[in-house]
Amino acid sequence: MKGWMLAVLAMGAVAIWKVVLPRVLSTAAPRAVVLDADPVQTPVEPPEQLTVLRDGRVYRVEKQYAYEVAGEVLSASSYDVTWTNDFADVDVGLLWGPRRKQLKDRFKFFQMGRWLFWRTDTEPTAEDRAEVTTHISNNHLIPAEGSQHLGWAFRQISKGDVVRLKGWLVRITSAKGDVYAQSSTRRDDTGDGACEVVWVEELQVGNRLFR
Repeated sequence: MKGWMLAVLAMGAVAIWKVVLPRVLSTAAPRAVVLDADPVQTPVEPPEQLTVLRDGRVYRVEKQYAYEVAGEVLSASSYDVTWTNDFADVDVGLLWGPRRKQLKDRFKFFQMGRWLFWRTDTEPTAEDRAEVTTHISNNHLIPAEGSQHLGWAFRQISKGDVVRLKGWLVRITSAKGDVYAQSSTRRDDTGDGACEVVWVEELQVGNRLFR
């Protein structure tokens, strides 16, 4: 009987976490998410640097570009056992632009091993490749220091959500100067190093705003 009651209590705790907390942690967004626009990227001159501690290790976070992107979520993955690191345990693939529907009809998208992939049943033209490359991104999300609400909110993002991210594209180095992570700073790259590493200060999911 005790075991059954504990199970009920546990399920109740989960329900509170899933249902009540979003209303507590988020506020109403002042504006709707606009999906047709390209990401906005502005250099930080000189780059702002932060020293942060993770699991007893010292890192330097360099904010290289102010960054804001809005898009439809193609896929969202959380990593708790494999592919984890000291900063970003959530990846979100985004699609934006006025031809979102055509791109979704033409391509299939999926995440694997912290990468975002696309595939198609027919050979894409050079124009197709260029368009899909410049209108999707795979974002490694890092909550800004002290923003515990964001870390929780990242894990609630689901495929099909309409989201807006605001923060910085960053370079992270160890205390010895070794590069731990480097964000892409262009939208037309592919392969290794093409993901955006985003130090997030604000997340909008639909009409909910998290900071």
